[in-house]
Amino acid sequence: MVAKLYNTNPQGFPGYRNLDCPLYASCLDQAVNQSWPTFSCQHCFLQNFRQPLRAENIEMEAPGWVDIWSQAEWEG
Repeated sequence: MVAKLYNTNPQGFPGYRNLDCPLYASCLDQAVNQSWPTFSCQHCFLQNFRQPLRAENIEMEAPGWVDIWSQAEWEG
């Protein structure tokens, strides 16, 4: 798991989440695997790291994306 390789430390309680972290998805996966209803980045050394999300880095083949993109209203 990527999150453990970098010593991230998501905690299974409500709190601040760094949505701009490059490892956010890995921590989210860890929370799901642990059946946590929420998690916090409060104790992670990357809690204030910012990496803007780029559309080309999003996994477009993930379940549900077809429904999301098919409902989007695009200006042409």
